[in-house]
Amino acid sequence: MGPEAKLQTRCLNRLRKMQEDGEKLWWSKIVGSPLQKRGTPDLLICRAGKLIAIEFKGPEGVISAMQAVEHRKIKNAGGICEVVRTVEEFQEIMG
Repeated sequence: MGPEAKLQTRCLNRLRKMQEDGEKLWWSKIVGSPLQKRGTPDLLICRAGKLIAIEFKGPEGVISAMQAVEHRKIKNAGGICEVVRTVEEFQEIMG
């Protein structure tokens, strides 16, 4: 398992723990397919009526041009969209 996959696993475990502790949130891990919109972030979360979109990247990972376009669209629609490289960054976003 590479660093990006390990990071995703740790962050998903954090979300599961939040739900177990009574946090009201919905989330879905996005898995690429030909039917999916290109550039969609890796993780979509709805918390307190707000969309939070997370793109996981390893220490040296860079988002693609298509990802940058989709991130901008999410932000323009009032959502939160962030690139996450560490569990600490994820926890900061989630509060």
